[in-house]
This record gives sequence, C-alpha cells and structure tokens, in this order.
Amino acid sequence: MASVPVTGSAPPPTDSRYGDAAHGPLFRTPAAMERFRRSESTHTLSGGYLLWILAPFTLLTAGAHRFYYGKPLTGLLWSLTFGLLGVGWVVDFFLMPRLEAQADRRYTPGPYDYNLTWILNAIPFLGIFGVHRFYLGKWVTGLIWFFTLGLFGFGWIWDLCTLNEQVDSRNRAALGGQAKREGEGVMGVGW
Repeated sequence: MASVPVTGSAPPPTDSRYGDAAHGPLFRTPAAMERFRRSESTHTLSGGYLLWILAPFTLLTAGAHRFYYGKPLTGLLWSLTFGLLGVGWVVDFFLMPRLEAQADRRYTPGPYDYNLTWILNAIPFLGIFGVHRFYLGKWVTGLIWFFTLGLFGFGWIWDLCTLNEQVDSRNRAALGGQAKREGEGVMGVGW
C-alpha cells in the first residue's frame, strides 16, 4: 500500500455547481443550502399567492406577484391600473401555476435565494435601505441605497423590475459564468 505524503491541509471539497464559500450569499445557512440542493425551483407558488392576496391591502403593489415571477411590464401595468380594475388580478389566480413554472424555467437556481432576496426587498424598511443589495454582495450600491433611501425611491422601483435578473446574474457567476440564452436580458420578455 502506497502512502501519500501530507504537505498541508487541503481545502474542503466544494461542489462546483454551487460555488465556493467566497462566492456564496452573505446569509447562507445550512438549512437554506440543503433546501437549495434538493430543489431546482427558483420561485414558489405559495410566494406568488401570498403577494397576490396581499395586493388589495397595499398601494402600488397590485402587480407584486408579477414582479416576483419576472414579469415587470405587466407588474407595472397591474400596479398602475389596480390589476386591470381587478379583472386581471382575478385571472391571475388561475394563471399562477403557469407563472411559477415559467419563472422556474427562466431563472438559474444557485446559492443566492430568490425568495429571500424578494423578502428583503419587499419589506419597506429593508428594501428602501438596500438590504437586498447587501445580500447580493453589491456593497457600493447597497450603501448608496442606504444613504439615499433607495435613490429616493426610484432605485427601489428599478429593483422591483430587475431583481430576478440581478439574482440570476449572481447565481450564474457563482456557478461558473453560464451564458444567458438568446432573448434574455435586463427585464427579459417581461409579459
């Protein structure tokens, strides 16, 4: 039996699909990472329905579930027309499983959790201060958001439209820089 010389301690093995600790999210927990490893889902149906049901109780977020599923154009339309005067909002109850499936196909799962990022952005006193940007490792813009209240609210609205793309970009970078498919970009298809 041949012996292997020990020259020092080797770094712990990493699974290249999930990136290493240097590229992982700030608030990574063992439970969250285990949940990620078991699932290829990026968005949850329960998260979409929660945002959908809360729409009547909030002002500019009648389309929050559409922003969550990566449909910023119709999210803005729903927000400005109160869910197409309620008709589109009711129809979305039945379309929600399709929206969730489209989001799961479109966005890359990875060490950065879409749901946690959306929670950090959606809670007003966290989102307006850029906590979601700190989570994504965007320290400079996080500080700018913190001191300017999300660029006076305009940056927070921009993040509503682009947050999925930001998380997708971070996950792709953490997983080795996978290229986006044709037609995907900031705001993607959006409808």
